[in-house]
Amino acid sequence: MLPVPSTRRSLGRWLLGLVLGAGACSAWSTAPSDAPDHDPAVLATLLREGCVRCHRPNYDATTLPPHTVNRFGERCVDCHRSVLRWGEVRIDVHPGFALTGRHADSRCTACHGTNGVAGTSCYDCHAAEYQATTAPPHGALLLPHDCTPCHVATGWRPSTFVHDRFPINGGAHAAFAASCMSCHRTPGNFGVFTCTAECHLAQNINPLHTEVPNYVFGDAPCYSCHPNGRAGGGN
Repeated sequence: MLPVPSTRRSLGRWLLGLVLGAGACSAWSTAPSDAPDHDPAVLATLLREGCVRCHRPNYDATTLPPHTVNRFGERCVDCHRSVLRWGEVRIDVHPGFALTGRHADSRCTACHGTNGVAGTSCYDCHAAEYQATTAPPHGALLLPHDCTPCHVATGWRPSTFVHDRFPINGGAHAAFAASCMSCHRTPGNFGVFTCTAECHLAQNINPLHTEVPNYVFGDAPCYSCHPNGRAGGGN
């Protein structure tokens, strides 16, 4: 540890550095000469009792977002990294939801609103994007409100969704990749599919299976024998 400075002002900065970490040193080094000092005696109390020992009125009066309602921590330096102004906020740890990618630059009020209450799903913040999406139409298909299976925090595109139970990214079924409803016609339940409603009609398919033992026409039998989407069947 560095030796304790001898002057009152440098001691105050040194103690504040202990509280804020290494970033305090650079912040104070560029501070104007008339920047308010944190008295060493007060800082010693701060080390023992926390920031709200002095800043309780600021904490209680804050409304964007309201600190008391949300029971924010009382260690101001966890979010307020500047010793000169409250507005410079950086949250290193955001319990329950990592602030990465495009979320890293979001203001608190973008998700927490003015009452400080955050939504519990992606849709609570991204309903407008969800409803406006047409390829595929999320609203019409009742796609899940959890964006994370298909999207990452760095942007909506490209989608990370992988249709791994049936090949639609190439081959004869590639044309259906852009239209979920071609095969999935029960909104909200993508475990239900059809391959016989319009594409593989009975009058066309049945004659091709006259020599197949125990042949049954239907969606489930069709997928059971042709999981790779090929006429020859197999995996």
